[in-house]
Amino acid sequence: DILIYPAMLSVGVAVISLTLLHQAYALQPLKATWLERDLQYASLKYQAQAKKGISFSDIKAQFPSIEHARTTRQASSINSTTAVLSDTNLYGLIHYSGDYSQVIFVLTWRTNTNTSIASTNLYRSVNYGASFTNIESLLDRTDANPLLWPFFYTSPTNKNFLAFPHATQSQMYITKDEGQTFTKVTFSQTINPQSLQWYPGEDNWILGLNTQSDVLYVTQDTGTSWTLVDRYVDNITDFQWGDPIIDPAHIVYYNVYNPTDKNRGNYTVHLYTKQPPFTNPAQEFDPNLGRHDDFLLLGRYIFAQQTDSTGNPFLKVSYNRMPFQRARIPSTFGHMNYIVSHINNLQALVIVQHVQGQFNLYLSDSSGV
Repeated sequence: DILIYPAMLSVGVAVISLTLLHQAYALQPLKATWLERDLQYASLKYQAQAKKGISFSDIKAQFPSIEHARTTRQASSINSTTAVLSDTNLYGLIHYSGDYSQVIFVLTWRTNTNTSIASTNLYRSVNYGASFTNIESLLDRTDANPLLWPFFYTSPTNKNFLAFPHATQSQMYITKDEGQTFTKVTFSQTINPQSLQWYPGEDNWILGLNTQSDVLYVTQDTGTSWTLVDRYVDNITDFQWGDPIIDPAHIVYYNVYNPTDKNRGNYTVHLYTKQPPFTNPAQEFDPNLGRHDDFLLLGRYIFAQQTDSTGNPFLKVSYNRMPFQRARIPSTFGHMNYIVSHINNLQALVIVQHVQGQFNLYLSDSSGV
């Protein structure tokens, strides 16, 4: 697997205690790939606006964190705050808005014995975690305690935009002001997307996957109406927007499986692309890549994991959207998993988990091969 899921807080007690650090310039390892992607999107938006002739002062005003990072050499101090939530749920997901905001969200939940969602609570802090308020009553005035999907989604370039899908109903709650107010969006049970991804820099465009039917949709109006992209899309991580600078606008990359193979319990996928208006047939990105296990798009690179006839995984890389090539990783140890820890336009840093239990770092050339 070459994708990393955001870290969750899992506790087995009735009271959740959070110790929150702020003004600290550090990344949690399990979130590194996603944070790198968010930072990259901000950089791409920054470059795109510069190309349109917008003045530097106007751009700088939209990205206070970039200017702050440029002028600040070190944090003045590291402060810690301990917050206690009197909550009976067993699991929690924490989100910090970043960009020097003081807003922190905590979503807690517990499940029934059949793994369905039994209870959720959504908390918001506006003071770096010194105190939290349960804000579920703001989501839906007709439902004092709506059951939420145990995950929520944020725009990579606008901290004010967040979406909270409902766990059982065909609706989701969207905020455009970092949780001060919410709008309920309702759609048909057929669509009902639980996995979402915003297009960088255009917050009305969202990809949504119905994780029960494996059908991918797109909205251009923040969820009011949806258009079918394709069916048999592999899972919640196997679809991505293209890069706003490198790719055509609003192109989608996604993995598609053969339903007959999936019913047999052993299947792999093919990588396809589709562009607006999404009515034309999908195009296989690189037919020579063929069947693979997973993919990850970051900037000029697309990484794909394949498995050989003996069950051993290996990594392939496409640079500048050229055909895939097998990565030449200088090691005689077998591979298990790949973690793309960092990329820029010149090289990629990949962590390889070897079958012997080792984790080694490898730095690529500009082609990523």
